Amino acid sequence: MASYYSGAGDGKTKAAALSWDAAHDATSITMADYDYTSTLATVSSAESKGTFTIIRGFLPIDTSGINDTATILSAKFYLMQGTGSPLANGDNDGDDWLNIVGQTTQASPTSLGINDFDNCGSIDNPTEGATRIDFTTIKWAQYSNHADNGSGFVRVTSNTNHTLSVGDYVYLTPLITPAEYRGWHTVTNVTDNTHYDLDVAYTAGSVTQGYAVVWQEFILNSTGISWIKKTVGDPYTMFGIREGHDCIDSSIATGYENGFIWFTSEETSGNSDPYLDVLVLQTYVIFQFKDYSPVGNEQGFNVTWQGQTNLAPSISPVVLQIYNFDTSTWVNLAQNVSSDVNTDFELSAWIGDSGEDISAYHNSANMICCRVYQGGGS
Repeated sequence: MASYYSGAGDGKTKAAALSWDAAHDATSITMADYDYTSTLATVSSAESKGTFTIIRGFLPIDTSGINDTATILSAKFYLMQGTGSPLANGDNDGDDWLNIVGQTTQASPTSLGINDFDNCGSIDNPTEGATRIDFTTIKWAQYSNHADNGSGFVRVTSNTNHTLSVGDYVYLTPLITPAEYRGWHTVTNVTDNTHYDLDVAYTAGSVTQGYAVVWQEFILNSTGISWIKKTVGDPYTMFGIREGHDCIDSSIATGYENGFIWFTSEETSGNSDPYLDVLVLQTYVIFQFKDYSPVGNEQGFNVTWQGQTNLAPSISPVVLQIYNFDTSTWVNLAQNVSSDVNTDFELSAWIGDSGEDISAYHNSANMICCRVYQGGGS
């Protein structure tokens, strides 16, 4: 598993207008706003006093560290909810959800511009790259008081109902006191919907109220995985995030807001950058071998490898290749996609059929280079 983090171009764009359609479909400079330098960003749909406001998020990630030959098995994207009041769910009508959308087309992956509002996937029904997160399932809590839980650890009081569960990994924000509580902790017990215990020793002292913030996990589907870039020449995976009403172009109810605040890469006080976890099968050489052709370039030859692997070829194919000295590339000759684990099999290919020019497969000394590779877990 490898992690890749968003950078300077993450942030938000906003449009406001006197009608839902005008805000939703906005492209005009006079109707839009943007921000990619703040530590906090929002994704939301809202109506207040006759004005509709929609905010969309942009999350470009440099994923060029993934090998071009790697097979991506799965991926998850993480956003940490921001401080302040990180969640609003006024219009709980079934369209109150968040999702990763794509691919975005912001003008630059390292900044946002006034005209990027309509570049966050398709305006109507953007392609969704992950499993939706309903606002009612988003985890969060407040920190308004503390006490000894009877075992020497802290029991936190939340003055609104929290949504934490045992095992959740939460972050008490830097302004909270006592200062010993700040940072990452695990929820060890949930007494009721306003109390939860953490794995940090109780410290007597006055309280400065704050928030216990939690990573929100988006599990990418096959479409979202297909957006992940591997090529150094085109290194940015271009994700967006939008609220459900905005995605399906269904007006939010009058007087309500559905919104989520998240930390951007500009936040430097803690480990809170948005990031992508990727599980891949990396390509690597198992066996490389060389030989000399005794007959020169005018005749064909056979290449054969026999062996077995401890990762079944049905899970990750085993490939036989030969080196092309003219193009400096490896050429596929044969592969096995069906053998069982720890079972002998053979890969074989004849070079020189139908008058094929085989001179590219020899160097000046008539040396032939071959290799066998298979994907390996990473």
